Amino acid sequence: MFSVGRREREEKRTKSMIRCQIKQSGAGRGGASGREHQHHRHHHVGDGGAVFETSYASYKMGTPKGMVTGGVIHKSKGTDEVERMKAKGESQTGAIAQGAETPLWTMLPKDLIEKVFAFLPLHSLFQARCVCKCWKSVGFSNNLVKLRAEAPVSPPYFPVFLSKGEDRRWCAYDHVQRKWLYLPPLTFLPKEAKHILAGDGGLLCLSESPSTALNYVCNPVTRSLKRVPSLSQDYEPGITHMVVNGKSQGFKMIVTLTHYLESTHVFESRKNSWQATSCLPPHFLLWGRRSSAYCKGFLYCVALEIGGMNMEGLIAYDVNSGVWTDVHGLPRGMRDDPYVLSCGGRVLVVAAQKNTNGRLTSIRIVEFEPVSKRFLEVTEMPQNVMLDVFKCRGGWKPVAFGDKICVASKKTLSVAVYDMVRRSWHELPKCPLNTKVDVATFCYGPSLQSLQ
Repeated sequence: MFSVGRREREEKRTKSMIRCQIKQSGAGRGGASGREHQHHRHHHVGDGGAVFETSYASYKMGTPKGMVTGGVIHKSKGTDEVERMKAKGESQTGAIAQGAETPLWTMLPKDLIEKVFAFLPLHSLFQARCVCKCWKSVGFSNNLVKLRAEAPVSPPYFPVFLSKGEDRRWCAYDHVQRKWLYLPPLTFLPKEAKHILAGDGGLLCLSESPSTALNYVCNPVTRSLKRVPSLSQDYEPGITHMVVNGKSQGFKMIVTLTHYLESTHVFESRKNSWQATSCLPPHFLLWGRRSSAYCKGFLYCVALEIGGMNMEGLIAYDVNSGVWTDVHGLPRGMRDDPYVLSCGGRVLVVAAQKNTNGRLTSIRIVEFEPVSKRFLEVTEMPQNVMLDVFKCRGGWKPVAFGDKICVASKKTLSVAVYDMVRRSWHELPKCPLNTKVDVATFCYGPSLQSLQ
């Protein structure tokens, strides 16, 4: 009790001395100025000119005993800290207010913004375009397209299911998010561009039907469309394959025309023209559901020998030189419905066997080694997985990327996946489309790839 009473007396004495100092200061400067000075927070006392704090709360925070010396009240250590905190807060508030008037992102160099945008996911880039006019102009610049082509890209979506209805819906599976995604509808395409022949690098090749030559190339993300110069219509097109070069921002389309000696034609987007190259070796035709796979500069297809042993084998087309290589015979049991795939720099052949009722009995995968010219067994789909995916008769198509191979059923909309790293099979959730569909033999990765 004694200490509390003593503290109260000290506080009262200090208050009275403060009031006396204020009155003396007001009397020396005039009544009006003195009264006005009482409302100020800081005052000059006597001739010493020392600054002090009249706030009792500040004094109570840390005023030690014996603070009043020589008629001057000095600021305590606690009061100094309060002053510094207040000054710091005022400076930060001013900076925030100034930043609100001039956003910081408007001060960033354009080349720095382009480098940051190059690594953004595509949906995040679309959102960034809506921030301001500066970011919108950067988001549509040609230099950004080149930077995004050089930057690491996310894995594409696969498999891709295409609706056969007039709504032109399509969806694909994202293996990163592990869910099905509805892709941008293709309603901007003309009615004659009904069938998708091939795709790569975010671009699609289209034609009026599977039996007619390609007519258009489009980018569903940018909704851009380009009509391709017409090719000879005398023969039905065999294989159509697209190869996109991200660095040069160009693409090639390789088309074979079906007749006795299948001729090969290559379209280059930079030249906007077709060029006829070599034909297949004599007595061979492209076979195996007209499937093809591009790997390390070569386009691999399945060829069938006409006459003789009717051998089916793997044949490669050198895209740079425009020459076909020799045919390498497929192993036994791989000659029914063979598909050629490219998976992580490896060339694979997927084939199925059916019973007399047309039901699938097995699906095998083998790998072709270009150096040794041999086929190595990879795996065979387990019977329980096959029964779950292919519950009834129906078409099937495989597609691969990275270390995963997907085998999709067009009838049940189910997908079986083989992981080449874990060497195991598993099933994906069922495709959400509820209409008649077709399965694409390519992967789709959204991009800003131009059509030039």
